[in-house]
Amino acid sequence: MAEIVINDTRYARGKLSITRQADIKSNPTKIVVSGVLSIHRYFEEITQLETRRYILKGVNVYEEDYGSDDHSIIYKFIADELIVKGIDENCESLFTYEEVNKLEKELYPEEDINKINEVVNKEGEEDGREWSNERSEWS
Repeated sequence: MAEIVINDTRYARGKLSITRQADIKSNPTKIVVSGVLSIHRYFEEITQLETRRYILKGVNVYEEDYGSDDHSIIYKFIADELIVKGIDENCESLFTYEEVNKLEKELYPEEDINKINEVVNKEGEEDGREWSNERSEWS
């Protein structure tokens, strides 16, 4: 479960899924941010959500779902803005290779990391790219 900051002052543990997609029916095309928050606590109003990786501003909850024997409350929302932490204005990662490795070791079992690294190394060799140790990016 993720640690989630709600409205910049309240804390809860839960799950957060976010989707950012183009609304091609609008003219001009606009980007729509939507998502689902699953937590055990009830909040009358949610305007901002933050996790260790993301910030959502201008949150507008349009649906709440409750189950008969389930303690989770599901909030469906749209948001005005999605900020991905650790990404600069050019959409490049601000994390070093070592920082990414440390985070992945915390989140994933060692055997999963080894499989990911094998795929990354193989793909990097096949197309001639090399992984930069200075920043988490392909060179």
